[in-house]
Amino acid sequence: MVDAKDTNCSPFMLQEGEEGSVGSASTSASTWCASCRPGEQNDVADMLTFDTLPTLTFDTLPDLDDSEQNLMEEQVKLFLDASPVQPWAPERFEMVKKLQEAPRNEGAVHLMRDIARGGCFVAVKRMPFHWTGSGPTEFKLLHPKSMENPWVDAGVTAFLHNIGCAYVCDPVGVFRDSNYTYMVGTYATKGDLFSWIEGGTKSGTAQEAMVRPIAEQIFEAVMCLHNCGISHRDISLENILLTHEEGQESGTFQVKLIDFGAASLTRMCSGAVGKPPYMAPEMFESDEYDGFLSDTFSVGVVLFSLAVGGYPWLSTRPGKCKMFTYVSYKGFRAYLRGSKATPLSESLSEPLVALLEGLVAINPADRSTLGKVTKDMSAWDMVTGSTMLVWDSD
Repeated sequence: MVDAKDTNCSPFMLQEGEEGSVGSASTSASTWCASCRPGEQNDVADMLTFDTLPTLTFDTLPDLDDSEQNLMEEQVKLFLDASPVQPWAPERFEMVKKLQEAPRNEGAVHLMRDIARGGCFVAVKRMPFHWTGSGPTEFKLLHPKSMENPWVDAGVTAFLHNIGCAYVCDPVGVFRDSNYTYMVGTYATKGDLFSWIEGGTKSGTAQEAMVRPIAEQIFEAVMCLHNCGISHRDISLENILLTHEEGQESGTFQVKLIDFGAASLTRMCSGAVGKPPYMAPEMFESDEYDGFLSDTFSVGVVLFSLAVGGYPWLSTRPGKCKMFTYVSYKGFRAYLRGSKATPLSESLSEPLVALLEGLVAINPADRSTLGKVTKDMSAWDMVTGSTMLVWDSD
């Protein structure tokens, strides 16, 4: 297990091939705060849990036939091509500070105030014009082999916002001056999950209780994407944000998915994309893979990291990480038992271990989906049972 609060272990700074202790419990992760889904009750005591949700299977979600899938793709592409690019108005946007670099887009994300909207905070991704080009058509001409496309990010975000998906930041607009393209969206007040887990609590029952409402929203957010025929392909702690309702500084968190630049508008995908710890192993082994199942693997890594406070492995690329190689040969449960220190198998509840085991299964044919695990069991059902731990209803 790799400590996520160690800045040397940021996914942008991973040293592939490093060794680490196998399956040890960590004392990282931050002071947690429970949350519920957007629009639901805010009383934490009455909050919905996995066990009280209706069973969600692909039988209850619309299967897209070829014509419906083509229509979905055309709708998203319409947002790519038709989103107006406005002249950048420096008098409208007041700089506050830089939030972070955006290396894959050769730019940075800044916190600014939008004077035209009452001075509210917005997140502004600023990218050089030589990278973005004037639009999606020129971008493809400039970067025909790029797996990252900022116009896909903008188009998918606009599409999901337009259909009422609660799990994306509201887009404000796309702007340009002579040097840069600016993509502006609402600001998530509490930052990303990578920052959220820094600080430190032990894994265990209390930790799981805090993680569970966030995990619930992550599951629903990714299912919303898949229901629209979209594979994210870059799910990570950094690409899941937390925020509060506008005008509120306390209460329940809302989950927001970001960075759809590597997204595919089809379920079947090609090309290895994402950050090393989160990439499904079949990305390196197959010319074509199921993007929904690769997203599920990434969600499993995120859930493990939230519950434990560290990564399970540094990389899934063959031969690059001994911890992942150990899991591949010995299995996930053996990994959890494999430490001379306190084994994670003793600090994580059995329902959570079963859920994680299904989400990060090495063989995609054995992997749980977010809609259906088997013919009669959904991923939600995996957390039910006879135990009295937090993945079960009280």
